[in-house]
Formats: sequence, C-alpha cells, structure tokens
Amino acid sequence: MVELTGKYNSARIFCDEVESSARQQILTFLDHIAFSNGKIRIMPDVHAGAGAVIGFTGPLGEKVIPNIIGVDIGCGVAAWDLKDRETDFAALDHFIRWEIPSGRNVRKETSTELEFLFGRLFPGKSYADFLSEIKRICLTQKQDRPRVMRSIGSLGGGNHFIEIDRNERGESFLVIHCGSRNFGLRVALFHQHLARRKTGEMKGLEYLTGQNAENYKADMRIAQMYAALNRSVIAFLILEQFYGGRYASFNKIESVHNYISFEDSIIRKGAISARKGESVIIPFNMAEGCILGEGKGNEDWNCSAPHGAGRTMSRTAARKQLDMDKFKKSMGGVWTSSVSRSTIDEAPAAYKKSAFILKQLEPAVTINSFLKPVYNFKAAE
Repeated sequence: MVELTGKYNSARIFCDEVESSARQQILTFLDHIAFSNGKIRIMPDVHAGAGAVIGFTGPLGEKVIPNIIGVDIGCGVAAWDLKDRETDFAALDHFIRWEIPSGRNVRKETSTELEFLFGRLFPGKSYADFLSEIKRICLTQKQDRPRVMRSIGSLGGGNHFIEIDRNERGESFLVIHCGSRNFGLRVALFHQHLARRKTGEMKGLEYLTGQNAENYKADMRIAQMYAALNRSVIAFLILEQFYGGRYASFNKIESVHNYISFEDSIIRKGAISARKGESVIIPFNMAEGCILGEGKGNEDWNCSAPHGAGRTMSRTAARKQLDMDKFKKSMGGVWTSSVSRSTIDEAPAAYKKSAFILKQLEPAVTINSFLKPVYNFKAAE
C-alpha cells in the first residue's frame, strides 16, 4: 500500500507500485479544496486517466467536479447466466454485427422494448418521467433527441465489448460492457464547460456548487439510468432474438464503475461498489475474462473494489508499440473476428495481468468463480 498526503487530505492506494503520472494526478486531488473531507481510497488497478485518475473512490461533497467521472457516465459490466446453452460463435458474430450497432453507429429506430426493460431495471420509477428528463436534457444541452433514443441498444467502441464466457463448470455467460454513449459524453462536457466558467482556477478540476451541482447530479442520475438501459437492450436482443429465451428468465450480475452512488454518496471512477454480500463482476482483458465474486463491505476501501485490470500503457502507446502477431497469438482459444490493427490498443498486453489484481482483491472481494472468454466482439472507436 502507498499513502500520499497533500494540502487538504491524504489517500491510500491499495497497491505497491504507482506510475508517476497517476501519482501526480492523485496529489493534485489532495491539493484541491473539493477533497478536504472524507476518505480518499484508490483501487489497485490505478492508472492515469484523461483528467482524473482511474481507480478513484471518495465522498460526494458540496463541490462537485464533473471531470472526475468524466464522459463515460454509468459505464459498467453485466453478465447474464446462459446456463448450458450452446453457442454458434460465427452465427452470434453475424447477429451482433447486424443487430447491435457499434463504434459511432446507432440504431435505425428506437427500441420497442424500452418501457418493459425500464420497468424491470427501475421498479417504482416512472418511464414517462425518464423520457421527460431526457427531453429536458436534450433541449438544455442541444442534443439530438431522436439520435439519443436510437443510441440505446448500441455498444460503442474502445474497451466496450460483448463476450461469451464459461465458468469452471462449463456454464456460459453473456457479458456486456458499455455505457451511456454520446448522450453521457455530452452531459459531462456541458457541465464541465459550466464549471470552467464558474471556477476556472484549477484546470481540469473545476467544480460546481449550489444549484449548479444539483443540476449536474440530476443529469447524472438520468445518464446512469440510460447506461443501464443500454446494456439491457443489447442483452434483450441477444437473449430473446438469438438464443430464443425469455429475458426475464435469465439471472444477471452487474457492476457499474463510472458513477456517483447516490445510495452511499461515494464517487467511483474506475471502481465498483463492493458492499457486504453484494454480487460483483470484474473483467480483466480480452484473453483472461472476468471474475464473479461477493463484496466484503470493507469500510477502509470505501466498500469498493477495482473495476478491472487497469492499463499498462495508453492507447496511443499501445498502437505504436504492440505487435499484431503477438496480439493474435494472445487470443488463442477465443473465437473473435475483432483482432485487427484498429483494436490493438485493446490487446491483452495493454493491460495488467489478472494475477496482479487478484493478489490485491482479498480485503475487498470474495472470489466465487472465474469466467474465461470463448467468444469476444469489440469495435474500434
């Protein structure tokens, strides 16, 4: 463990090696008045991010910095238990490429299942109110509402993926990683721009207060719901149209890793909730799959856990340094049509080995099973 102290606070980092750029980002946080209260805890998959360090957990205070969560609001990973269903990987790959828009593409029409899925995700909440909030945000932020709605059920690119994984018993899982798409990006940029106008003295860490902070949190709630709905629409299409099952019959585990938890007022940037008894899923990389586990509710960790393996190099560095033949070889045993020069920044070599994170997990998570990928789909940005 590494401890750092700044002007207003100190932080514990739950690993022994921290790259200098990540260390500097953390120290910048600790010198910021917005972080003057509460526990700052950094997860073991720590690495420098665009504006904010990945692996951050800390309290939600009166001064709210939009750039902490950043643009991929509500991003998370969810797994649906397929039990012993068999999968024709070539057929699934064709289905995904035909039915699930990826990269910057969106659906041709708004999904007809949104209200049904919203009701399952958010029982007791009004779908009409959700649509009204989407309309308000789009009007305020000059977003294209029809495109926003047609983006629900699209994967995106970068580190987002669709996988079929298998556990030690041979049971299969559909695993989906994606977020709030361009809608969340535009929400983040809108409030970050406002923060710059209000408090421009700390570049990249400008904050909102008062009603402006409340407005940001209100938009965050909607963007986080939007991201969860996005994952569910993708799953619904695959589970019902490809596998021929009933969506409601599949058990799901989900961990969100870029969000504000309004239940415990914790900000998690590249970190997941791991409250006592809470089911968690933590992915590693394209070749090593995920773990399923249970949170221990470790208060010193802010009841949190790492969200993945963490990168060892930036996307730019990966594109320059990684070898295509080694990328292909590292994916041996995984059916994929996604290994290409355009996705090499997502090669397993761009991430820390799973063994590194597994060594650090014991205080936060009980590991129940390992999921190994047998199919992977990933698109370029």
